[in-house]
This record gives sequence, C-alpha cells and structure tokens, in this order.
Amino acid sequence: CDIGVRYFMIKSWNHDNVYEAQRTNVWATQEKNEEMLTHAYKTSRHVILLFSVNKSMAFQGYALMTSAPDPDIQKPSFTRRLNWATSNAFTLQWLAKTPIDFQLVGHLKNTFNIDEDTGEAHAVLVGRDGQEINADAGMGVLWFLDEAEAEAEAYRKSGKGNGILSWKPPLWSAEPERASCGI
Repeated sequence: CDIGVRYFMIKSWNHDNVYEAQRTNVWATQEKNEEMLTHAYKTSRHVILLFSVNKSMAFQGYALMTSAPDPDIQKPSFTRRLNWATSNAFTLQWLAKTPIDFQLVGHLKNTFNIDEDTGEAHAVLVGRDGQEINADAGMGVLWFLDEAEAEAEAYRKSGKGNGILSWKPPLWSAEPERASCGI
C-alpha cells in the first residue's frame, strides 16, 4: 500500500557521528544526496532514515526527517572533519536508537537496489549512503528496530543496565509477514 512514507539508508563513517546526531537531532549527508532528500521531504508524508555505520554489520537506529536540508540549520560538528562537501543540515526525530545486527534483516529484499549481474534484489542491508529502500523492506527493518527499542527500554526500566546492547529477538518472536499500513 502507498502511505506516503519513503525510506532511505544513511551511512556513517563512524559511531561518533551517529551518537552526535542522536544527541543533537541534526544530520548532514553527502552533497549528492541533498536534492533527493529535499524532494522526498517535500513530496512525502514522512521520510524515514535508517542509520548504519560502515563495517558495523548493523543498523544503529532510525529517525524521522523533520525538516528539509536548510542553510540556516547549523551543520553537525563532525562535518568539519570530512574531506568532502556535505548537504545543508536537517533536523531529525529519533524513533529508535538500539542497534540490530544485519543478520536479523538479511532476508528482507530491497527492490529499489537490483544486482546488475543477477537481476535479483539485494538484501536491505546492502546499499550506499542515500540508497532508497522499498516500503516493505523498510517497514520490516523498522519492525526489528522497534522490537529492539522496546526490549532495551524494558531492560533499562528493570534496573539491570543501561539498555545499550545489541538486541537479539526472543526465540518465540516472529516477524509479521507484512507490516501494517496503519501509520
């Protein structure tokens, strides 16, 4: 179903940049992604960004894009250390910050990222910074991230720790065959 939500993979060179974004609710991406994300923000009901640190083999969480890239928003401090041009900064609302291993979502296929040799859709975990993700795969990843976030929150409330763990689903949990369109 088309609910006006678009999903994009955001890649980061390191965890520190993602942690900074989680604290400040601001991100800037590669300059080449600015036009695409601006268009998505202006023409979609919601834009969801799935964050993954290079070589981490995990998604570190997801955020709702709450503004288009804007020159009046101060760029994150990490952009000063980069050797390439970045987009204008934009604001985020983090909806999940608990990481999940790629192995949990490797079965989800991104039909917007097709292997040129085989013609098959790549797993949702394969993609460059700014790669758009089809709705079914995007909602599937969100399901796992939401489950991880709920589990981490329960763990924090139990007083047993800070909840900053890489989440594994309980054995009895089952991913829904198709995510609901009730957003």
